[in-house]
Formats: sequence, structure tokens, C-alpha cells
Amino acid sequence: MSIKRAAVTGAVLLSIATVAGCGGDGKESKAAATGSATTSPDLDRLESATGTTIVEKARGELMKAKSVKITGTESDGAEKASFEVSATPNGDCTGFIGQSGEGKVGLLRISGQTLIKNDAKLLSKFGEVAEPLRSRWVRVKSQDILDGVSGICDFKRLPVFGDGTKPGEAGNDGAKTVNGQKVVGLFVASKQDGAYKGYVATEGARPVRIESFQSEDGKRELAMDFSDYDAPVTIAAPPADQIVDEDELKKTAPAS
Repeated sequence: MSIKRAAVTGAVLLSIATVAGCGGDGKESKAAATGSATTSPDLDRLESATGTTIVEKARGELMKAKSVKITGTESDGAEKASFEVSATPNGDCTGFIGQSGEGKVGLLRISGQTLIKNDAKLLSKFGEVAEPLRSRWVRVKSQDILDGVSGICDFKRLPVFGDGTKPGEAGNDGAKTVNGQKVVGLFVASKQDGAYKGYVATEGARPVRIESFQSEDGKRELAMDFSDYDAPVTIAAPPADQIVDEDELKKTAPAS
């Protein structure tokens, strides 16, 4: 296999690399969680609860959902990625990731495997050498990509409503309307995620939206919207003959 053909897989990895920032970089944000958190939470009225109480309740409702559709964008300087996945609490998901009009990468995460598939637009840049991958999925092994996919498919890894948010780091930002829903806003900061704004539906206490508030470098911007809770989702692995391991592609690529 030629170097150009091997580069197809490299293009895939680059096309979703920006999404790897969704899980945070392990640095503590310079922004503090601020807001008008109350001291006497009323669990029957979410708007009057403390930020920490709202986060914990929303996290619990998210984990009880059978599925949820997550759509969003992330930019890091000039690079911008968009994504759409339907995910389940066990981390399985199906969807796609695209970047700056360069095409889309199909995404499938099931039973501990992460698979990606180039669309025709992305493959067309590589000509005939891309043909063997036109109808095949690549089983990914690169850790940065695995982490990035986990950052949008694994409920526990999500900013604000994932397990990285600790008590005392969330502030109530009052009642608002987002995506046509009545919500209560949150300011949340943690060492794992940085600083974010979160929005939780006042009816049902389910997450509605996440927005980055401040990143360490001031460039990364993230937005995630949550919809279609409990909608039926079919996540099935493709036939074995439609899957090729990333490691096998590397083995067959000639040395430069």
C-alpha cells in the first residue's frame, strides 16, 4: 500500500483531532464558578436550587435516559469541527464528525470498539488509492482519537454533567430560555473541564445545552445541544469484512 493510501487514515485522524479537546486538558481554568447560588434549595422548584444540586440532579436524569442526541461544534483557532451523535449511557454511539467543509467521518462506538468511516468527499481528495476504504470502517487504536470520541459519547466524560464536576464548583445563573425550553443556567468550573455554562430544563431536569465559558488558551470554543431523549437508536457493528484495523494499515504502508 502506498504512503498516499496510508494518508487517508491520517486525514481521518486529523479531521476529528479537534474534538479531543472536549474532555478538557487537565489544567485548572483561571475562571471561577460564579453565580447566584442560593442557600436553601427547593427541589420542587429547580430555579431556586443551588448550582451543585442542579448539576447532580441533571446528571442523574441524563444517566437514566435510554438515549440522547448530542449535536455541537468545537473550534480551536482556525479549525472548526461539527458533530452529531446518538448515544446511550453505556458509551455506545453512532453519528458523524466533520471539519471545515472537508467532508464527514462516520462514527460508531460499540462494545469497546471505536470505528470511523470516511465519506466520499473526504476520500475524493486521495483519488484511486482511497478506493479500498470507500466502503470500509477503520478500527481506531490511537489514544487521542479514542479520548476525543469518548468526550462526546461517554456521558461520564461530558463537561458540566460528567463525573469530573465536583460539589461546590457550580453556581446557579437563574431562569432562562434556550432552544425554546425554559431552563436554569449554571456556571461550572473544574480542573478536568475548565469553565462552562450549562443549561438544564426546569421541567424534567435534563441537560439542554453546554457552552464553553473560558479556556486556558482563550481559543477553544465548544457548544453541545441535547435533544431526542429516549428516542430509539440502533447501534450495530458492521460485518467483519467491512472493518480494517488502523494497525494493519500502518503495517502495510511502505517505509518512507
